[in-house]
Amino acid sequence: MVRLIKRYGNRKLYDTKASAYITLDGIAALVRGGQDVRVIDNDSGEDLTALIFAQVIVEEQKKKSGTALLSMPALRWILQEGEARIQEFLERVDKSREAIDNVRDLAEKGVERLVKRSGELLETPQRSFDALQKQIDTQVRRSVEAIAAHPAVQSELTRIQHSLHRLEDQLRTLRPQAPGAARPRKRTRPRKEKRHG
Repeated sequence: MVRLIKRYGNRKLYDTKASAYITLDGIAALVRGGQDVRVIDNDSGEDLTALIFAQVIVEEQKKKSGTALLSMPALRWILQEGEARIQEFLERVDKSREAIDNVRDLAEKGVERLVKRSGELLETPQRSFDALQKQIDTQVRRSVEAIAAHPAVQSELTRIQHSLHRLEDQLRTLRPQAPGAARPRKRTRPRKEKRHG
């Protein structure tokens, strides 16, 4: 949102948001704080933003005695090249900043993808093992079913079944005992001898 500053005929600057007068230092602080500042002439509505920003730079330059805000070659270059070249330079700076932001975004996304991919890689062996186990179980079941369905195996199973039936019949005949047959004797415990004291 634009922070609107009005300049009156007496050259005083008025911050419409704060409802208070503001200095060039105050405007510099707003700009450094990321505010989108726009300065207009109160009477004509003319945009004075560039002029006020130039004044801010001049005032900053005056304060920095010894360590200038802009070096003499930089100031000379600005005067010699004019607005078009300065604009071109600033656009290049913006593009460079944008490129740096893009590289940062790509790096962050790359890290996120790497973390996600490493998680998937850790899960993949388990999924592969489960799938392999399922295939083995299916193959074993099919093999057993195929073997059981083979005629030779069916014949052998039938023979074993008949043998078991005959064995059961023979066991049944052995179970009932004849009426006077001797029964097994019960085991008795040996008596303890009495001790005479």
